[in-house]
Amino acid sequence: MNRGYFAFVRRDAERHYHATLPDFPGCSAQAERLVALNRAVREAVMQHVRTAGWPVPTRLEALPRQPDDDDGFWLMVDITPDG
Repeated sequence: MNRGYFAFVRRDAERHYHATLPDFPGCSAQAERLVALNRAVREAVMQHVRTAGWPVPTRLEALPRQPDDDDGFWLMVDITPDG
């Protein structure tokens, strides 16, 4: 069963992507390309859930506002709990 979680994505001065995941406090990922960011997010989440477990996914309308929201976007990442 896949679960969809939201990541807030921004690009830095070197144009690398950085994602933070509100449903997984302290969990983040980065990649040079957006395509690679999906994999990096899934890997970061899988490491996180080994100790913290699976939270209930937050719906888009309930996600917290991010500082400087205009500098980034929300990305839905499908994650398979069994890897």
